[in-house]
Order: sequence, then structure tokens, then C-alpha cells
Amino acid sequence: MIEADTLVVHGKVYYDKRLPVEWEDAYYKTVITPGVSDGHMHPQVIDPGTDNGLYRDSYDWIEKRELGIDEAGIRRDPRIAGKLARLTYLRSLLEGTTLIAVTGSLLPNVVAWSALEEKPRTVFLPTTMRRKGWMRPWEIYDAEKKLEKSINDSVARLGIFVHSLRYTAPEDFIYSYNKVEKERWILGIHLSEGVKEVELLARTMKREFFNRIAGVHCLVEDVKHFGINCVSCPATNTLLYNKLKENFLDIDSFGSDWPHLIGSVARHIGLIRNSYRIPLEILLFKLTTGGYLVYGMPSHGDLVAYDEPLEEVLTGKPDPVAVYVAGRKVVEEKQLTGLGYNISDLEDETIEAISEAYDLYASGNITKNRLMSRIKNARRVIRGIF
Repeated sequence: MIEADTLVVHGKVYYDKRLPVEWEDAYYKTVITPGVSDGHMHPQVIDPGTDNGLYRDSYDWIEKRELGIDEAGIRRDPRIAGKLARLTYLRSLLEGTTLIAVTGSLLPNVVAWSALEEKPRTVFLPTTMRRKGWMRPWEIYDAEKKLEKSINDSVARLGIFVHSLRYTAPEDFIYSYNKVEKERWILGIHLSEGVKEVELLARTMKREFFNRIAGVHCLVEDVKHFGINCVSCPATNTLLYNKLKENFLDIDSFGSDWPHLIGSVARHIGLIRNSYRIPLEILLFKLTTGGYLVYGMPSHGDLVAYDEPLEEVLTGKPDPVAVYVAGRKVVEEKQLTGLGYNISDLEDETIEAISEAYDLYASGNITKNRLMSRIKNARRVIRGIF
């Protein structure tokens, strides 16, 4: 039995309640079940591609950004890509994020996840993009079918992430959709991130298929009107465009985009709460259960517990004292149960990994000091949480 001053269950807030669980007897000031869901992450992204400039839309950013890191080189390096994925999983748990959806490199993401004892529920959405260094959808599908049995359990799901409509051939998009529909997997896509794209999407496929799509960002269109699920990323939208999605009711869940740079969604709660003046329980539902519903993941046994009151938790600053995934305790006394890491240890290792990646895959004229300054600036903008 877990006792709590404040208990949040699927967004609904209760006071002085007990949560009947068989795992332990404990008391915490705040318990939230399930934990925070992060519906969109790029584990291999370690350079925001900008110092402080603003862009019109995602395509403008991709075409004009000046990277200090060869991202394709990182994706092709299973050791570095896997190390960054591992740190993403561990950071998520330590920050109170129990469900994540990861894009990027398929095999390094899966191998790193499989090797961990403590891990969040994870949706694997390897990215397909018609650019050098990215997999084509049939390559992803063939690889995932080979991996399916090894990760087919209640804490993992498979899918394909189509990077964007402009950088994906129509036949690749249709192939991706047909395969995930056949396998009952998940299809994700960057959508309407500063440009209207739903009508183009409607010309590519039948509208009745839209409810199987997890659209990420959806910044300038209310995609729920078309039946598309929306995963909003307010932190990176603020950093890149100084703009948020206006209609909060169109948002199903939230994503962090760049967990190594600005933390998981659990760190963005303060930003989200201050940006959208809506009833608390609706906000809590979208922060937690929303992502589980978008990705069709079970949530039984997932919870985060804090020694701080709910109002403090809602700033995004406290670390949970305990975290459970599928009924298994993965964080205790703010440390990973098997590794003994706390968030400070993880941060040190993350900086080391970014530094190593830079030494191996530096690109352009950006120095390591400037890259680190970019990261610090991004964190400072997102409410100085770090």
C-alpha cells in the first residue's frame, strides 16, 4: 500500500489517499500514476543546430542550421549511437518519465534498451528519410521483423517514423503506412511544423487511415479535426520558432524532442503549465496518460513518487524519489536501483558522451566550446531548469 498526501491517477487529483499496490508499503507527498509520457525523442541529437536564431518552420531550420556535429556519422556508429540511446533511457527514468517514443537509429536504440535492467516503456520509431545516411522504410521493416520477437512484450512497441512529407517520397510514405497497418504498429511523422501539410497528406492517403498516425508538432493546424493524434513539443518550438501550438485541446500528449539538450517532458512541465492556462486535471492527463493512449501502451504499474508537494512537482524541477515501470522499482532514493546513478552522475556521463562524439564527428567551424555554449543556452531558455 502506498500512501500519498496527493495522488494523481490518470490526471484526476485526490488528497490523503492510498494506492493499493502489492510492491511495497510506503508514504510519499505526491504520487502520479502513470508517470510522465514523452511522445517524441531524438536520442542521437546532441546539437540544436542554432545559437539563438529563429526560423519560419522546420524545413527552414533543417536547410539553414549550422551543425557542429556530423549527425549521419553518429547514426552510423553503433557504439556512440547506442551510448546516447542508453543515456536517454536512464535520464527519462531519473526525471520521472515512464513512457518514451524514440526515433533515430533502430539497432543501437534497441540493443541499448535490451541491455538495461532499468528501462522505461519504449516505442521504437526508427526514422526513414530520403537523405544520405537514413534507412529506407523496407530496410526498417525487414530489420524490425527480425527484432520483433526479442522485444515483443508489454513494455515495448514497434513502428516507423516518417521524417516529414517534404523529405519522404510518396511511395515511401505509403509503404510505411501499409506495413504498420498490417503489423498493428505505430506510424509517426513530423507534421505541420510551421507549414500546413494535412491537405497534402490527405492527397497521399485516405483520411480514414489518419487515426493510426502520431503527428508530431502539429504547430499550425488542428490535426485532431482530421483524426490525427497530436504530440506537441513546446520546448523546441519555443527555442526554434518562439511559437506554441495555440489550441491546447488539439494536443494529445507532449514530446521533448532533444532529451540530451533540454531534458525529458518531465522537465518541461513548468513551461507547459505556464503556457496553457487550462484546468489542472486536463493538463495532468495529457502529460501522463495522453502518451500511453497515443501509442496504445498499457500503464498498469507505472508511477512516480516525490517528496515534494504537487505544486512543486509542477515546476518540473524536482526529481522523483521513486519510479516504477510495470510494477518494478527502477528508481529508489533518486538513484537507479541497479546502477546507483543519480541525475548528477548521469549529467556528467552525458557531457562526456557529447564531448566524445564531437571529437569523433566534429563538422564545420563550430568549436567544442561553442557547442557546449549552445546546449547551456537551450537549457537556460527552457526556464533555467538545469
